Amino acid sequence: MKPLTALSFYFDALSDAKPLRTFAGNALMGRIYPIKRTSKTTKKVIAKN
Repeated sequence: MKPLTALSFYFDALSDAKPLRTFAGNALMGRIYPIKRTSKTTKKVIAKN
């Protein structure tokens, strides 16, 4: 199974769900953050890495 193919499908399916899409992006980076974490904090962490 190709993870990128599956993720691209999820990105398309969640195109209108930005928080979930961000969560999927974090999973792609190998870092799964709690959904409760604020978007600002998540963006800061992503920017650092």
